[in-house]
Amino acid sequence: MKGFWKKLLTVTALAGVSYVGFQGYKRVNSIVKLSKSLPDYLENIIEESPKVSITMKLNSMKISIGLSQEAYDKNYDLETHIKEYIEDFYPALAKLQAEINTYIKDNDDDDEVEESETDISSEDNE
Repeated sequence: MKGFWKKLLTVTALAGVSYVGFQGYKRVNSIVKLSKSLPDYLENIIEESPKVSITMKLNSMKISIGLSQEAYDKNYDLETHIKEYIEDFYPALAKLQAEINTYIKDNDDDDEVEESETDISSEDNE
């Protein structure tokens, strides 16, 4: 009789660990798919390509969206759109607490840095 209970406990423990592992896999897989599809979805809404960064913790996720100054000023209701999108297409993530931040991305600074680097390298050759 001891062997039966030991086997039953082992099988139950393995089933529990497998279930938790599978749930974690579904969340991580959904985050990967969301990181690929969310920029396209937002591009259809705001008509420009945003910079999207997603960070997931155990029971929460943080989504940061970089927009241009013009799109940021138009004040789209992105938080509502994103939460509805997640609920509709990624039900494994719908239960997580989502924090959505928007910020203004700087494309001009990157171009200036690249130009200044090329100017410096051309001066060294002279």
